[in-house]
Amino acid sequence: MNIQYELMPIDLDTRVNPDLKIIEGYGKIQRYLDEDKYEDIGYITISIINIHQLSGSDRIMAFDYSGDSLSIYEHLEKYLEPDNFEIEGLIGGTLMILNELYVNENYRNKGVGTQVLKEIIEWCRIVGIGCMFLDASAYKAEKENKLKESKRLRKFYKKYGFLDFAKDTENQSYIMYYDFTRA
Repeated sequence: MNIQYELMPIDLDTRVNPDLKIIEGYGKIQRYLDEDKYEDIGYITISIINIHQLSGSDRIMAFDYSGDSLSIYEHLEKYLEPDNFEIEGLIGGTLMILNELYVNENYRNKGVGTQVLKEIIEWCRIVGIGCMFLDASAYKAEKENKLKESKRLRKFYKKYGFLDFAKDTENQSYIMYYDFTRA
C-alpha cells in the first residue's frame, strides 16, 4: 500500500557556506491529511559540494562540515584529483551527498522512501549534479544488527541505480554512488 505524501521540495531549509563552497539542505517528508494539515513522516538532508573549487584541507573540512561525511571522503579522497577521476560524474566537479533519507518506522515499506529517492534523483538531473554519494547505514538506536540493516539499505539503493563504491567495515555500512553521466 503506497502512502500519498509531499516532499516539501527543496523548501529545503538551506544554508550556504561560501568559504567551503557547500550548500546544505533539510527537507520534510509530509503526508497530506486534509485542508492545510500535514503530518511529518520523515526528512532528508543533503549537501552539494563543488570539488574543483576546493583542495587539501578545505576538502576535508567540506566533507566534515557536510553532514559529517568524513567516511565518504576517506574512501573518495584519492579519486578527487583530475588525473584519477574513475567516476565520470566527478569530472564536472559538482557532487551531492545524500546525508540522510529518513522515513518514520510506521511508514516504512509503503513506497515513501522509493518515491522520495526518485524525486531526489530527478532533481539532481535537472540541476546538473554529476554524481551523488551516500553512506547506506542503519541508525544504531533502531537496530541491534546494524550490518543486516545496512545490507537491506544497500539492496534498496542498488535497485534504483546506485553502485557500490566501498564497504566501510568500521561503521558497518556501504558507500554508494549514482553517476548521472551514465543514465
